[in-house]
Amino acid sequence: MSRILTVWRLVYQMSGFKQIISRILFALMLLSCLNGTTFAENQTGSEGDTLVIYSAKKEETKEEPIEEAAPAIAPTTAEKVPATKTAGTLAPVLKRSVKGYTYFLYVPTTYQKSNRYPLILALHWSTGRGTDMIERWKKEAELRGYIVVAPNSKNSDYWQIPGEEKKIFTILKDVRKDYSLDKKRTYVTGFSAGATFAYYLGLQYPTFFDAAAPYAGRLKWIEENVKITSKKRIPFFILNGQKDIQVGPNLAQYAHNRLRQSGHTVKLMLIPGIDHQYPDFVSIHIMDWFESL
Repeated sequence: MSRILTVWRLVYQMSGFKQIISRILFALMLLSCLNGTTFAENQTGSEGDTLVIYSAKKEETKEEPIEEAAPAIAPTTAEKVPATKTAGTLAPVLKRSVKGYTYFLYVPTTYQKSNRYPLILALHWSTGRGTDMIERWKKEAELRGYIVVAPNSKNSDYWQIPGEEKKIFTILKDVRKDYSLDKKRTYVTGFSAGATFAYYLGLQYPTFFDAAAPYAGRLKWIEENVKITSKKRIPFFILNGQKDIQVGPNLAQYAHNRLRQSGHTVKLMLIPGIDHQYPDFVSIHIMDWFESL
């Protein structure tokens, strides 16, 4: 306020055209002050003090990092990276059933019987269905030439672990009967409850699956039911949202450390700003990893 009074005294002492211009500038200054605009003085002008108007800068907010146990190897930080190209016309999603087990299948439009294709088993979360996973995988499957299988759990609220692996192998046998698959590239992934099942399948059946990518799963829940140490150890890619309070990143860190201690090759990715949800770009990161193997 004292600064404004000082400027007014200078304006009041002026006369003629200079006073008119100065009063206009002074009025603008008052109006801007009311609107939260900041002023600064430039002392270099030949005509005396000149008011230079600039908008006040907004303060940037910074997120506090989540405290976590120190990893044996620093985790990779995920970014929302779009696919390098977009899928054109997609094939229809097929709904199939074998021995009472329902599953959904995506086969790329480029499929040819003479070629062999990698397969991804994608396991849905609690209350989810196979269609939810197919929707998150079909574009990448089309772009990169993968077959994706997404079964329904018997109970829509959970996967029975152990118990439902018989269903999984029956479904995969049915797919292998009708399609040409690369037997050295059979991968399993899943989200939440599906990720927990992916941990189980990857650890319990390492001769059948070649890699596992659980996203927001709980290894602790099924640790007593699996052989973490076995003769064959497949690689794991563990993903988790940094803001996930339902399946905290500390559980992903635990699984990372536990599997590494057991001799597995493990990659950990914590996704900033993501809670317990499945954005489409997660499938891109997982697919990139499958492609790198």
